Amino acid sequence: MNSLKRIIFFILLSHSFSPVYSNEQITFIDVDALMKQSIPGKEIIKNLNELNKKNVTFLKSKEKKIKDFENNINKQKNIISKEELKSKIDILQKDVLNFRKEKEKLMKEFNVKKNQELTIFFEKASPLIQEYIKEKNINIIFDKKNIFMANESKNITKDIIKLLNEKLK
Repeated sequence: MNSLKRIIFFILLSHSFSPVYSNEQITFIDVDALMKQSIPGKEIIKNLNELNKKNVTFLKSKEKKIKDFENNINKQKNIISKEELKSKIDILQKDVLNFRKEKEKLMKEFNVKKNQELTIFFEKASPLIQEYIKEKNINIIFDKKNIFMANESKNITKDIIKLLNEKLK
């Protein structure tokens, strides 16, 4: 009985390693590289980085004003009256709360802008990629992030970047 199990196991094992042949054309693409290396993608990244730097600069200047006001309160706390101190602390707390709300609002606006830009990019790129798929008779394209290992000859990223650079300007 035990030997019968071994024989069945080896038969199943030998069939599991037999090569699989298919005439399906399967390729992969590095979507991140499309954004980083294509001209339209680089433009989007540049614009988003500029917007982010502008937001960071604005928030740092606001934060500096709040810290300066806080330092001013700390310097005066032994000199001014309790009512005046309480009033200044209330103002500081309101400023901090407003700063947090403004920071959150800018982050949300940035994320919305980023998503819009990416959506527009891929809406423009998708028909071109579809055309490429039909032309090259490709059945499936996987994202490189989701592939453990593959033959580099199946990577069509450079071809798609070239196509995007030619057609999207």
